[in-house]
Amino acid sequence: MSKILDKIKVQFVDKELLQENWESPWEVVKNRGRQMLLPLFWQIMGIMADSLTISFLFLGFNYQPYFYCVVIGLILTKAISMLTITPGALILFEGAMTLFYTSFGVPLQLALMVTVLFRALSFWLPMPFGLFLYRHLDRKTNNPVST
Repeated sequence: MSKILDKIKVQFVDKELLQENWESPWEVVKNRGRQMLLPLFWQIMGIMADSLTISFLFLGFNYQPYFYCVVIGLILTKAISMLTITPGALILFEGAMTLFYTSFGVPLQLALMVTVLFRALSFWLPMPFGLFLYRHLDRKTNNPVST
């Protein structure tokens, strides 16, 4: 067992080197708090945009939940989806979002439809565009990326 651990240790940075460059989270906030405001702002705007999308999907089905329930359900879903090992948190994201919205009083069928539509709009729809842009990434250098 120790031979396996020694092989694994070789692949990682030395502990002393890591400790030399280490800052505690509080030191980072204290020293670079202003630099963190803009990324924090854009993260909040992303959550608000997704929450508005979900709210409009609910309105499309003639159901109007409280906006804070939509935001809290989305944040909880994103937190749960970080626990998965599958790319894009497939299945777990949909199940968690449906579970949270039904626990907030949304009917099961409606929560499932809004979840599937939101996932289609936010996850599956951008994929063909991303694939197209990825394939043409190095077109200027005449060296297209092969997949």
